[in-house]
Amino acid sequence: MYDMCMDTLREDEDLGKLGFGPDPPQPHSVEVTAYAVLAAQRARESFAATVDAASGLLKGSLNRDDRAAYDACLVEYGYADFSMARVANDMLPGCRFGGLAEEYIKGLIPLESCRDRLMRLEASPLYAMNLVDRNKELLAYSLGQLLGI
Repeated sequence: MYDMCMDTLREDEDLGKLGFGPDPPQPHSVEVTAYAVLAAQRARESFAATVDAASGLLKGSLNRDDRAAYDACLVEYGYADFSMARVANDMLPGCRFGGLAEEYIKGLIPLESCRDRLMRLEASPLYAMNLVDRNKELLAYSLGQLLGI
C-alpha cells in the first residue's frame, strides 16, 4: 500500500498539468487538493487498464460464469469511473466538497461488487487488478478526507 501511495502521488509533470506547481509556493490546502485530484485521475487510469483487460478477455473463449462476471464488471466499472470523473474533473477543481465523500463511496461500491463476482470464479486474472483499483480508490478517498469531507 505504501509503494502504491508513493507511486500514485509522486511529484512530476502531472501536478504542473493540473495547474499546480512550486512557483509560487501553494498553500497547503491547494497542495492537498492537487494531490487529491492526481489520486483520482490515477485511479481512473487504473480503471481503464482493467476495463481494457476485461474487454480483451471477453474476446476470447470463456465459460459462462466468467463471461457473465466480466460483463457485469464492465458495467460496474462504468459507474465507478463516472463517480471518479465527477470527483477529479468537477468537484475537486471547483472546490465543491459537499457530497464529495458520498461520490467517492458511489465509486467504491461498484468496484467491491465486481470484486465479489471475481472472487466466486475459479481463477481470474482480473482479481488482482480489481484489488489495485479498489486500493487506489481508497487512497483517493483518504486524500479527500484531508480536505474535511
